[in-house]
Amino acid sequence: MRVLGLFLVFCTMAMHAAMAQEQELKPVDDSSTALGSLFGGNASGITAVKVVANTEQSITLQVSVKGIQGDATALSGAVLNKLKKPLADVVCESRKLPAGDGTAELKFQFKQGNGAYKSGFLESYFVSLTLARKEGILGSLDLGDDVLGDNTVYAFQKKWRVSGSASMVIPVVLMPFKSAATLKP
Repeated sequence: MRVLGLFLVFCTMAMHAAMAQEQELKPVDDSSTALGSLFGGNASGITAVKVVANTEQSITLQVSVKGIQGDATALSGAVLNKLKKPLADVVCESRKLPAGDGTAELKFQFKQGNGAYKSGFLESYFVSLTLARKEGILGSLDLGDDVLGDNTVYAFQKKWRVSGSASMVIPVVLMPFKSAATLKP
């Protein structure tokens, strides 16, 4: 009986550890990615995308980039539905990237719109990330980041909670009980 209990505890801990690991997103090859690469793509750009935080109403992505030239490069994102159309109810602020290699975090947040929802959840299937240069002759034109940028679509299925009250989610702030020096091995 004791062995069975220890086995169940170990399995539960292993499942939680697997879920707590960062999830790396895989790019989807499609026409919008090819079009973005044709207009603005080169050997530099996004090298990896990981989900570092995922709640019912937000996600935070860690985006690794390389070979950024100039300080006028912006990173923006959009959450897409099954037809690869942006969901207006999920917003993301763009980030300016410094020159060189590095990482940036993009936070996508659900903002309730005026429309009515058929269910308590809104489903998304893809995330689109765009690296756009804002300098030069074409950069001064406001044609949108999708036309002049390096656009990459990643598969990421998520259900966003759109209904319910704030009392359904209970934020928990962790407080340390003791310092590391008082713990005994």
